[in-house]
Amino acid sequence: MLSRFFKDSVRSMVPLATLAAALAGGCGSSSGGAGGSGGAGGPGGAGGPGGLPSSAFDPGSPHTPATGCQEGFVACGDVCAKLAEDIRHCGACGKYCPDSEDGCVGGTCVEGQGCIHAEVSCDGMCTRPYKDPDHCGSCGNRCSDKQLCAGNNCKASGGDGTSCASPLFWNTEEDESAGFRFTPGTTVPHTFGCSPEKALPTRWFRFIAPKKDTSVILYAAEGDDYLIEIFSGPACDASVFFGCNYVSGKKPNIEITTTEGTPFYVAVGLKGTWSGKPVEIHVDH
Repeated sequence: MLSRFFKDSVRSMVPLATLAAALAGGCGSSSGGAGGSGGAGGPGGAGGPGGLPSSAFDPGSPHTPATGCQEGFVACGDVCAKLAEDIRHCGACGKYCPDSEDGCVGGTCVEGQGCIHAEVSCDGMCTRPYKDPDHCGSCGNRCSDKQLCAGNNCKASGGDGTSCASPLFWNTEEDESAGFRFTPGTTVPHTFGCSPEKALPTRWFRFIAPKKDTSVILYAAEGDDYLIEIFSGPACDASVFFGCNYVSGKKPNIEITTTEGTPFYVAVGLKGTWSGKPVEIHVDH
C-alpha cells in the first residue's frame, strides 16, 4: 500500500472507517453536472480535452513584447514593464531593485515604498507576475483558462483541467509554483473521499514528482476555501488513492512520499463561492 501522510487535524476530522467507505463508493467519480457516465475521460471529470464547450473558457488577452506592449509600457526582454514602478526594470530595462524591502517609485528604488518582495504594481495592486494568471510576466497579460502561469509565462499544458484524463500540468523542475483561475464555468463536479460535503466544483492537475518527499500546497485568497486530493495513477479512483486534505479555512497541504519521476494527479475542489482571485498550486522541488 502506498504511504499516506495526513495532518493531525485531518485525521481527527475524518475517521478512517468513514474515509474507507467513501473511497469504496468511488472517491474518484463525479456526479451530476457536466460529468457522469458518458464523459470521454476518466473518473471525476467531464471527459478529455473539449469536455466543456469552448465558450466556457476565457481565451486570455496577450500583452507581451511579441504581441505589442500597451501604452505606458516598455518592452524589456520578454515582458512589458512600467519603468516608473516595476522593481525588475526600475527606471530602465534590466535595472533591478535588489533589496527585498525596496520598491520602485518614480523609476527609483526606494526602501519600504511601492510594491516590495518581488511584487509588481498592476492596476494599483501588488502582485507576483511570475505566477499570476491575470498578470503573467507583464501587467495585464491574462492567460487563457486552459493555461497556467509559471515562470512569468502563460504555458499551455496539454489539458484543460476538466478531468483526471485532461489535467493541467507544468514542469515542476523548472517552477515550483503555477497560478490558475477557478472560473466556475470551467469546473466539473467531483466527490472527495475526505469531505463530508456533496460533489464540489473541481479542476484537475498533474505533476511529476521532483524528489523523494514532496509537499503539495494550495495558496488562495483570504476567504476562498479549497481542498485537494492526490492519486498515484490516471484512474483517479480508490485503487490509486494517495492522500486527501480537508481543513476548512486553511491552505490545503499534503506531504507525500514519492519516487522521483512518478506522475501524480491532483483534484482541487472549491467549497463555497469563488472570490474571482487566482489560485496557486505549489509542488516543492
